[in-house]
Amino acid sequence: FAAILLARAARGSRPRWYVTTIAVLACVLVFGYVTLEVRHIFQGSDIRLPPLNPFGPSVRMASGAEVWAYSAAWLLLGIVFLAYGIWRSSVEARIASAILVVLSVAKVFLYDLAGLTGLWRALSFIVLGLVLIGIGLAYQNLVFARPRTRAAD
Repeated sequence: FAAILLARAARGSRPRWYVTTIAVLACVLVFGYVTLEVRHIFQGSDIRLPPLNPFGPSVRMASGAEVWAYSAAWLLLGIVFLAYGIWRSSVEARIASAILVVLSVAKVFLYDLAGLTGLWRALSFIVLGLVLIGIGLAYQNLVFARPRTRAAD
């Protein structure tokens, strides 16, 4: 979170490339933190990835709930970036939100479709659809809203 504060403080006093680099770094660090927190919730203190060698050390594989939780956490983080971007009129935050939503959509269609079954697959698609509808409505009503004119009496 220090990188976020640094990016905010550097705005206006540092070159644009510096601020952009720190903002991108902040987004990558927050994304990594959220991903590792989901892994920690499901795997406990041992958050290593499964080994490529099947005879290597024993590491639990990700369950359907964990795979779904990654998608949900990334979508929630995208919604947080979108809300911040709308609140502060930050195009950068809205771009970060779009990148996270596209990443989540790609994960759901490419990984969840093949790897999940039953309830978790259905829940992935339902939540993804609801979030995409909500994001569309937010853009329609808050970002691209036309100014209201008073009707002549």
